[in-house]
Amino acid sequence: MQFTINSQVLLNLAQRASVICPSKSMLPIIENLLISVNGADKKIIITATNLEDSIIISSDILTCDFDTTKSVAIAPKITEDLLKSLPQQELTIIFTDNNGVKLQTETGLYSISGEETDNFPPVMDFEALESFELPKRIFMRGYEKVGFAISTDPDRMALNCMYVRLSKGEITFVGTDAHKLVAFSVDFETEKELNFLLRQKACDFIKKSLNANDTIKISLSENNIIFESENSKIIIRALQEKYPKWENVIPQNNDKRVCIAKEDLLRSIKRTGFFANKISNLIQLHVGENNISIKSEDLDFATEAKEVLRCVSDSEIVIGMNAVNMAACLNIIDTDIVNIELGEPNRAMLLKNEKEVLGETLTVLVMPIMLVN
Repeated sequence: MQFTINSQVLLNLAQRASVICPSKSMLPIIENLLISVNGADKKIIITATNLEDSIIISSDILTCDFDTTKSVAIAPKITEDLLKSLPQQELTIIFTDNNGVKLQTETGLYSISGEETDNFPPVMDFEALESFELPKRIFMRGYEKVGFAISTDPDRMALNCMYVRLSKGEITFVGTDAHKLVAFSVDFETEKELNFLLRQKACDFIKKSLNANDTIKISLSENNIIFESENSKIIIRALQEKYPKWENVIPQNNDKRVCIAKEDLLRSIKRTGFFANKISNLIQLHVGENNISIKSEDLDFATEAKEVLRCVSDSEIVIGMNAVNMAACLNIIDTDIVNIELGEPNRAMLLKNEKEVLGETLTVLVMPIMLVN
């Protein structure tokens, strides 16, 4: 029993599916890709799972000498390593009697051992309670904006996720670790009202496994979130946690404004940050009339730094910030000029684009560090 397939097609499928494969598991069979060929439909289907999340992707094959379904479970690494080393060509894949396959190329024959497929856990179907369609580019734009702000603290499960909210006329993505918060909204034609949490690892699976130009159908069931495109399905375990009321922490009356060139401020924060205490990363921002000074010091090593930048400002304030957090937040500002809104030294700083991109709203919040006189 054998079939033929383009080598680049098979490599693409294997790479997209293998991101979900665990490298080590108490159930060794799921360290493999389940490769099934439907001879009647001339389709190859690759399944991978880590028992929390699963992916099923498919593609056409070129030829097939059987009209039944044949499956094999093989390790992804050796398969990918071989395929990456080959020039694009037609491959003949032969199923062997010992749960393995032979790959015949233009110049060689390679044998890969496999595992018994009966032990591979089935991927269950789920009844959708809600569903909607979303271009992947919108999903990725949201994740690229808020992903860096998502917490990595294992004790704060909800904050380990990206919060997604669909409301009339827009979709909003939020990430926070309680020290910084990013909310990014995009105009989106919908009448639905719903929200859900996506673990960061699941966001990475979606980023790597679905094609850039796909339109994704997102379906919510009681315990799972399903992302489907034309030839792909990713099933994500839903997290039953309550997300904090993030809108309540965004200050509404910061009355001090600073306008400054983003790159100048970013480079200055990075330079002065080199001299800050390595635990707190504390820098002091002294805002005056049309200038801002940035100071840092590390008393343990007797180092200090100070820079003064021109800006547009008519207020005065001294505020402490974490240099690493502030630099990361400045990186996602889209415009050459960043608008900074400040209130009191103990109140969060807001960073905003000088002018919003059409159809988008970006809100970036950075919590201060209290200064000791």
